[in-house]
Amino acid sequence: MKARAKVFCDDKGNRVLFPAYIYRGNEELPGDAFWFTERLRMRTATGLDVEADWFEFDDESFPHIKTSIGSSGFAHGAEDVFLFDGPEFEEAMAHQAPAP
Repeated sequence: MKARAKVFCDDKGNRVLFPAYIYRGNEELPGDAFWFTERLRMRTATGLDVEADWFEFDDESFPHIKTSIGSSGFAHGAEDVFLFDGPEFEEAMAHQAPAP
């Protein structure tokens, strides 16, 4: 299914998606005011920044690695994210065993 999300990135070039911010099909997208506030909150809590453009992808065949980001700013101390690009993703993919 076609999906859209905002991408969060760190200063090393790693790019992640927060599952809560993935919008599928015709779901209504939050406006600029929401993303302005969310950008400030996430930058403070995690050091991640939000890319300006929407990232479009097929969520049924999207290569990613599920991991988590910790912050005292999160209710449970950490949030799951999908790492899909950058040096940490490339390193993790290089260490995965090839499919039989």
